Amino acid sequence: MGTNSIFNNSFQMLNNVIDKNTQNNKKIPHIETKNYPDGRYEGQIINNKRKGKGKFYYSNGSIYIGDWKNDIREGKGIYNVYNGDKYEGDYKNDRREGKGVYYYHRGERYEGDFKNDLPEGKGKYYFNNGDRYEGDFIYGNNEGKGIYYYKNGDKYIGDYKNGLKEGQGIFYFNDGGMYVGQYKNDKIDGKGIFYGKNGDIYKGYFKNYKAEGIGVYYFHDGKKYVGEFKNNKKDGKGIYYYNDGRIYEGIWKNNKKERINDFHLVNLD
Repeated sequence: MGTNSIFNNSFQMLNNVIDKNTQNNKKIPHIETKNYPDGRYEGQIINNKRKGKGKFYYSNGSIYIGDWKNDIREGKGIYNVYNGDKYEGDYKNDRREGKGVYYYHRGERYEGDFKNDLPEGKGKYYFNNGDRYEGDFIYGNNEGKGIYYYKNGDKYIGDYKNGLKEGQGIFYFNDGGMYVGQYKNDKIDGKGIFYGKNGDIYKGYFKNYKAEGIGVYYFHDGKKYVGEFKNNKKDGKGIYYYNDGRIYEGIWKNNKKERINDFHLVNLD
């Protein structure tokens, strides 16, 4: 997304007029130069106020080229920031508001809606590592519903809050695996289902990406474990159903059988 040809041409024409006026030292109607506490303005002035097309050189090195109304930026504009960032798009009441593109000097880019100088609404953010986010923004952060595309082929679809995965989501792993469930503080955390690339399925609780708490693990060869997990391993009370009909009911420690015991397991459903 970027400015259209008419938008670019209007700024180029303004620049040509201003540059020619400066070089020839001639006064052209409606094109004036005026100093302000924070910089210098070159462009159209009506009733002693910036109005129409103009260029403003800020004292910190930034430059704005675009529309003005009642002495403030209003309409279409291009803002070259002193640190190498660049914005192209809409302005309202002297702030970035509407549709626009913001180019960060570190090689990242945001395209979409702006409000009060920040990304807000629908947009796309391109990271310099090849990742991409598309979805909702509030106060400059991913918030609401969104899709995150990883460079390695992974993909997340779900809820965001304050820039982090939070709530319900689906994560597609590039190896064919998939997770459907809850997220907390940008991590798999809560109740969910993991589908392994080999056909194994885990249904239960997670903590910091790992199976933790009560769960059911279905092996692709027909075996099944129902019980407690810790740090992604069978740990605690559990029942193991072999595919030949045998059943082991007892205590597990670090994925190994410890002792047989009688107990009652909580129903996960």
